[in-house]
Amino acid sequence: MKDTFNQKASIRLLNASITFISAALLILSFPRTDWSLLAWVALVPLFFVLDGQTPWRAFRRAYLSGFLFFFGTLGWFVYVTFPGAVLLIAFLSLYFAVFGMLFVYFQKLPVTPRVLVLSSAWVALEYIRAHLFTGFGWAMLGMSQYKNILFIQIADCTGVYGVSFLVILVNLLCFETCRAILKKDDQAQRALLTAQIAGIVILALTLVYGFGKTGQPQHYQTVRVGVVQANIPLEVNWDEAQKPAIVAHTLQLTRQFEGKKLDLIVWPETSLPGIISDVPLLVNEVQLTARRLQTPILIGSVAQDGDHYFNSAFLIGADGQIQGRYDKIHLVAFGEYLPLRPILGWVNNFIRLDDFTSGKTYKIFSAAGGQKKFGVLICFEDTLGYLRRNFALNGAEFFVNMTNDAWFKDTKAPFLHLQAAVFGCVENRRALVRAANTGVSALVDGQGRILNMLHDERGKKAFVQGVTWGTLPLNQSMTFYTKYGDVFTYLCFLCILVGTLNKRPFKSLYGTGGNMSKRILLVDDDPGVHLLIVPVLSKAGYSAVSAKTGEQALQLALKDRPDLIILDVIMPGIKGRDLCKKIKAYEVLKNIAVIFLTAKDSEDDIKAELEAGAITHLTKPVDPSALLQTIESIIGK
Repeated sequence: MKDTFNQKASIRLLNASITFISAALLILSFPRTDWSLLAWVALVPLFFVLDGQTPWRAFRRAYLSGFLFFFGTLGWFVYVTFPGAVLLIAFLSLYFAVFGMLFVYFQKLPVTPRVLVLSSAWVALEYIRAHLFTGFGWAMLGMSQYKNILFIQIADCTGVYGVSFLVILVNLLCFETCRAILKKDDQAQRALLTAQIAGIVILALTLVYGFGKTGQPQHYQTVRVGVVQANIPLEVNWDEAQKPAIVAHTLQLTRQFEGKKLDLIVWPETSLPGIISDVPLLVNEVQLTARRLQTPILIGSVAQDGDHYFNSAFLIGADGQIQGRYDKIHLVAFGEYLPLRPILGWVNNFIRLDDFTSGKTYKIFSAAGGQKKFGVLICFEDTLGYLRRNFALNGAEFFVNMTNDAWFKDTKAPFLHLQAAVFGCVENRRALVRAANTGVSALVDGQGRILNMLHDERGKKAFVQGVTWGTLPLNQSMTFYTKYGDVFTYLCFLCILVGTLNKRPFKSLYGTGGNMSKRILLVDDDPGVHLLIVPVLSKAGYSAVSAKTGEQALQLALKDRPDLIILDVIMPGIKGRDLCKKIKAYEVLKNIAVIFLTAKDSEDDIKAELEAGAITHLTKPVDPSALLQTIESIIGK
């Protein structure tokens, strides 16, 4: 008994270690390490510990891997709120857990459709994560490839989800290939050939498309822009007495652009602290500087209309006049407003939050005398596909992002933010100007290439002050993604539906009468065993099917795909152990759990049963409660 307990503990520790390896490889794929090649194989270890498991076990193991990944990638959220960080990470990990269940759910599909459906399932979960409860679209699998310029060009058709599809597809193919080789399963290797060829063709076409897009000659008009990174600490930004000093510091940096002949200068979010109407003297200083430089300056501040407050961007023209205002459309829950205030009003006792009002208009600004149109994305808005698309559809020729990531300290957060923003450039073929208070400030072209990133003399990019400038292309054309949005993602949802309906991977869950029940195949030549066990299984809610010979059992298994097979050893025709080996040799049957129920219980017998592919052994006569407990631990109720 003690040896069995120690063995189970060792197996659990091994599985946990393997899930940790997957999480660690994924973490290293993202900033700041950016070892993006690891993402293409990072999930393979996790798939091995999910293989052949019950849905609940797969849920738990995938959840652990997801929690470790999000903790390692988004742990910086503790600087905003520790309880909120724990809740966020715990919630996001559920998407990994659901994928773990789907991995088991679709294991009975043939390998090629299984790989395609599971890749679609990953994409569907990322899409839901990016939209549910206002959405959180950071750290998607495809975003790990933001520096892999050739592969990300397909985003102008598929969005970032197409890149995620590629990465998860390669992970699944690597897993299937490794499993077939390790098991020396020639039949599985032959079945894999179609999937492998399809995967290679998809990757090759993606590369060809990438070469085509990046190799096209550029005949666009251009815009010259300057970015100011003031590096104002949060505690200083909140101090009313520091407002004049903050503006004076930012203006001093801005004057470095004198003589640069820029079309636009961009300040970060809320770079003019407080409500803009309350500080006319500070606004006047900015207006004088814009006139002196003969260059429009885009500043961030708070606007007030009656009882409504807006997180806004103001364009001060080269003539010193305010030419327009954009009010942030997509507000941050628990940061800029309290959702469901009538219900969650008690939260205000702890975080003292006054609601901002959401903007309604996709304001298009103009630089350079009414030409060179751009849209402004404030804070996390540059990570939201629907906002970027709508600005492009409304005539924006390039994007501007104003943000203040000082909340997250000197962590990987600003780099993750930039990583997500890069895909908006490719999706819409629009260049991006990023002005971040504490970094990372950068210029990105419409192919996703980071052309210029502000840094100090040591190469440090975050929590440094300075300015940078450069030339970006303008673009008025509309990509497939700009016109039609997430069509690729909708096709992924359709693929999941078709895979479910056509192949019916959970056919074995449906008992007679249409009710959901697990299906168990009992194989024994003794009628008394069937008379004893079948009623026990039926009473417990399982759907039991009987077979008295190995040949009959194999036919029923191929036809009905049961969730569990209970086997005797000594039977007419095919013996129990040989039958188990035959079952495991079939691609469509190999993941079905097998229990041996027999009077032969020597150590050699049990070892031979496990080597044949069984998951455990029970000795006749068996106690019904012990049998049900074993079954439930393997396939659930």
